[in-house]
Amino acid sequence: MTDIVLPLALERGLGNAQRRLITSVVAAAAPVARLRHIGAALRRPDPAIRLVFGVPLHRIAECLALLGFGARAKPIGAAASIIGGDLTEIALQIDVTETLGPRIGVEFHASKAEAWAGLLKRMTAYRLCSAERAIALASWQRAPDELQGPQGTAPYTSDIPDDAARLSEGLPVRLLSHTKLSFQPDGSLEAKIYLYAGFLWRRPGAP
Repeated sequence: MTDIVLPLALERGLGNAQRRLITSVVAAAAPVARLRHIGAALRRPDPAIRLVFGVPLHRIAECLALLGFGARAKPIGAAASIIGGDLTEIALQIDVTETLGPRIGVEFHASKAEAWAGLLKRMTAYRLCSAERAIALASWQRAPDELQGPQGTAPYTSDIPDDAARLSEGLPVRLLSHTKLSFQPDGSLEAKIYLYAGFLWRRPGAP
């Protein structure tokens, strides 16, 4: 990944220090987190490589401590737990240059309307979102009745089917994709909510 894929995608090589740090971060996080994907900026001059880990909400502080974030680990873990509530799909974002950070990102994914309602309520309570904006976001969503079941969007995917005959089975949707909290070293906190508009297809073999 660091020797071939990223240099080809970025059209530049990675420095030795950055390559070594990426490898050591993935290894250090392994006891509590799983690397989900790697990202990089293609259209802006940002040398950071973003590592995105799947990690249980209650282990964010532990993961950050393993990565050497010291005194920042527990406050970030506590804040993430408060906002995340009972959500289970969490992602931790770590930017790597020749050092780590300084920004730390935590993503929250919800697949059902009631889960989103709870997340928006908590964000509003802690002044990360205005009540007016939370109402507007919740009402922006539109989805067919098929997505209102107990599993929400979990049995569906936005991946375009390989079988062209299945293209017409796509369900048009407008959904809230995920929320991201960005923690800065000075203690400041920024919240963003990402939207999705497109089609979803039922996963092969989904019940």
